[in-house]
Amino acid sequence: MKKISLSDIFSTNFRSERTKKDRYVSLGIKNHTLLSTNINLNLRSSRLEKRSIDDMPFKVLDAPGILDDFYLNILEWSKNDLVCIGLSESFYQYNYHTKKVKEILTNNEGNFVTGITCSKSPIVSEDIVAVGCNNGKVKLLNNGKEFMRLNASESRVCAMSWNDHILSCGTKQGVVINYDLRTGAEVKRYSNHVGEICGLKWSPDKRFLASGGNDNQVRIYELRTSIPRHIITAHNSAVKALDWCPWKVAELITGGGTKDKTIKIWDTNECKLLKSVDVKSQVCTLNYIEKYKEVVSSHGFSNNEIIMWKATNLKKMSVFGKHENRVLNVAISPDGSKMASVSADENLKFWKLFDSEKAIPRNESIFR
Repeated sequence: MKKISLSDIFSTNFRSERTKKDRYVSLGIKNHTLLSTNINLNLRSSRLEKRSIDDMPFKVLDAPGILDDFYLNILEWSKNDLVCIGLSESFYQYNYHTKKVKEILTNNEGNFVTGITCSKSPIVSEDIVAVGCNNGKVKLLNNGKEFMRLNASESRVCAMSWNDHILSCGTKQGVVINYDLRTGAEVKRYSNHVGEICGLKWSPDKRFLASGGNDNQVRIYELRTSIPRHIITAHNSAVKALDWCPWKVAELITGGGTKDKTIKIWDTNECKLLKSVDVKSQVCTLNYIEKYKEVVSSHGFSNNEIIMWKATNLKKMSVFGKHENRVLNVAISPDGSKMASVSADENLKFWKLFDSEKAIPRNESIFR
């Protein structure tokens, strides 16, 4: 039997010299054909740019009592597929699989739910949710039952972020407080912002914390020091929207409010601006989508839309969703294939990010 060499399998001719017969692998077998391959001449990047994203939600739920407040973060999707939402004084969980909704807690009148974050760390087995309130308290829930309460501030807590057992809470006074939930003790405090903290996110490698404030600044902190590593002052309005890139751990994306209307990508190693685009509307949220190396943004005044961007160059890929009022918050499903969005129009909408199959939305009133 003929010994196979690399030259039998891979052609060393220049691409311009190859012919149709080069699509076949000849190994000295009688018919000289072992397998055939169809060549897709379209570049992968071109195919991704043409992929279809549904411009209609596959489900629409009523969300009465939603507060039209840009600074709040009241929508999350837990690792166990529970969609968590704050409506006025009440906190609900919607089980995506069973389609059942449960009212978990209701605060006293006027004590609104202002922030929600779910622990997604693999070292924390429980489905723990932190609920920030208008009175400055943060309630920790495990399977719907409160097991700890933090006195984070004298006024509302809108932005929170997890780093394994550490919960970071941003206050209206511009202070970020780190709590170790194994003991409930405060372990670090950052007091550099002069406006309310409305955006907060730990980096994927758990080394850096990005905070966005109503003072139009973004600050980058390390876990063990209170002095900011970098201060970003390029925005002209509050910075609520921010996210870390999952595949480039030092890359941070930020978005400004009504007076700014820009999305910016940063290399936080050098605090270097990599890309900036004017989006012509208030930027409410930003989330990286790892599967297709994209970014999804939601917007307020004046377009009230959802946009998908190519992460490498901020090229607009699709405008696939729109609300009647500003899109205050979004949440991505654990597998990254779906997204929920909530707006001041009191609609909670669900979108498919990976599947182009159309679905007729169904209106349901479940939060009554």
